[in-house]
Amino acid sequence: MIQTIDLYDFKNAFSVMNRNNQFTNEGLEWLFDYCEGLENDLGEPYELDVIGLCCDFIQLSYECINRDYRLELDDKDLNQGVIDFLSDNTFIVNYDNETVLFQQF
Repeated sequence: MIQTIDLYDFKNAFSVMNRNNQFTNEGLEWLFDYCEGLENDLGEPYELDVIGLCCDFIQLSYECINRDYRLELDDKDLNQGVIDFLSDNTFIVNYDNETVLFQQF
């Protein structure tokens, strides 16, 4: 049985699973768009797995990524340095000036 959901339902599924703090509101929108794109690329329905998405993806600030991955980037090169590092090592779903949503590795 397949149920079509919209962005509201997608966000609500995270709330129901007590995972509404896992991603920002914008991050959930990015993840929803990613899942819809995946569904279109595969040509088959995507089965929503909130816990799986929370295990596979993470949204962090540039400063946290710099610290957690010991990149030692200075403020001048921080955002671009983080994007370059992540692009070389994993899949980036999306990013803005504050955070990056990427596949954990």
